[in-house]
Amino acid sequence: MSEPWVSVIIGVYNKAPHVEACVRSVLAQTYGRFEALVVDDASTDGSADRVAALQDPRLRLVRRPQNSGLPAVPRNEAMRLAQGEFLAFLDSDDLWRPEKLARQVAYMQAHPDIQLCHSRCLVIDADGRELHERHAGVRPPEGDCLLPLLEHCWISISTVMVRKMLADRIGPFDE
Repeated sequence: MSEPWVSVIIGVYNKAPHVEACVRSVLAQTYGRFEALVVDDASTDGSADRVAALQDPRLRLVRRPQNSGLPAVPRNEAMRLAQGEFLAFLDSDDLWRPEKLARQVAYMQAHPDIQLCHSRCLVIDADGRELHERHAGVRPPEGDCLLPLLEHCWISISTVMVRKMLADRIGPFDE
């Protein structure tokens, strides 16, 4: 069985100080079967130019002509373009550790009945120093966790990996 292909979904709007490091953290993944889809929501600060300068064949930049004002719009556009078996979301001012995709793909392969997984995340400062774990000491609910998650969501979008079949079935983010 060949390794699944992951589509990394990154929407960006005016994150020039952060977006290059964000995309570089994707390009540095130890798991190599991915495409990185960056949809720029008509940034005015050169964010798209910073992404375009990276020139990596795994990277696809889409420039929207007009800002939507909603993070859902560029995410949905990237999801429509995605060709991977899995979707992995990343905010344009966040970073991934190099083994993030490898660990999640391995978990999803070992658990074909699981449709979505996520990880914990660390809060870092502007210099990349680790400050603390987000929601440290809190163990998110497992199993049928819809109601507890409606009360408080412990999941950061930048940690989520979902099977594309489920995302297609559920539909796009609410615009």
